[in-house]
Amino acid sequence: MFKKIYPALALALLSIFSAAVFAQSFDSAEFKDGAWVSYRDAYRKMISFEKYSGAKQFLQNNIRIAIIDKKSSLDGVKLALESKKTHLNLPLDPVGRAVFPMLKAAYDENAELRVNRSDNVVKFEYRISIATRPDGIYDMADLRNACNQALHYLRYQDFLKYSLKQCVGVKFVYAKDQNDVSLKMTNTEHVLTTLAVADGSAFENDEFNAFKVATFKFAGSVDKGQVVSNDVPLTISALFD
Repeated sequence: MFKKIYPALALALLSIFSAAVFAQSFDSAEFKDGAWVSYRDAYRKMISFEKYSGAKQFLQNNIRIAIIDKKSSLDGVKLALESKKTHLNLPLDPVGRAVFPMLKAAYDENAELRVNRSDNVVKFEYRISIATRPDGIYDMADLRNACNQALHYLRYQDFLKYSLKQCVGVKFVYAKDQNDVSLKMTNTEHVLTTLAVADGSAFENDEFNAFKVATFKFAGSVDKGQVVSNDVPLTISALFD
């Protein structure tokens, strides 16, 4: 089973310790002409996941800064929360995601989330992903359940877009310079199959091919066996068709 995630507890702790965790040297001029979104708008999108009553124990939800200029990279990209009273740097992971701070003061002030890159280089996204495991061992049945949970939530968000979609697999995402990626599939007869690794994007409908990815496709309606990764991936994303 996947390690469970407790988003309400995590967000409560984040509210308490956010200043200590995120407060860093801040230069607002660096973000002056960058892409931005309203904190309130982002909050409404993020809180919908917290209020969603469907199964989601395998999922996590993050705000993400996505690169849309193929000549650019995430190197040096910063995300900040800025208002009259709040100035916080929000660290990005290698995929461009940040932990979203639930801060009443930022909501009351209608703070802005700003990036130190223009909106023709980056865009804001809200991405559902599948929780990774520190031991690298994933039951196939859990991966299918996780994909279905992601699909059901996306249907809840946008039924017309996802109503005809079906889960077809999951994608394991690693750093592009990681040369020792090994992902193997083992069935009930303990037969090992190595999954191919290639350059690719972290999520569907994402043209930023800055990662190494290995795709596990579901076979039929029965999932017996495990997928074993030699390292913790940066993220796991659901694949639909």
